[in-house]
Amino acid sequence: PDIQVGNSPVSVREDALHALDTSGTMYFGEVSDNIYAMTERLQLLGLIGEPTNTFNGDVLDAVNGFCSSYDLPAAACASPEMLSALSDAISGKTYTLDMQMQSALEICRLAAAKPQQYSVRPDGTWKRNS
Repeated sequence: PDIQVGNSPVSVREDALHALDTSGTMYFGEVSDNIYAMTERLQLLGLIGEPTNTFNGDVLDAVNGFCSSYDLPAAACASPEMLSALSDAISGKTYTLDMQMQSALEICRLAAAKPQQYSVRPDGTWKRNS
């Protein structure tokens, strides 16, 4: 079926996010509510899948991705400088969401949840599963 979708402007509501304390440094392996607040913002920027309260490898990758995008030095921690830049990056901003991509991903998720419909034969052709 044809699905009509377009891009959608979205404004960031900071009051809906957990408060981010930008005065301290967060380290790899640390667990805190402030890490959750940081990862909420990293998720809004598309750098991490889901917010978490644990500073793990995925969070470190997202932090370093943010740092490289904002010409900040990469590190194994989230410095006050990085946290302030992160806070400023989303503060009062309006973004355009690519709804075509979101719709395509949702269609793929739904299809992946269904049983496999075809199998590959040894000769490379396909057969329909019953």
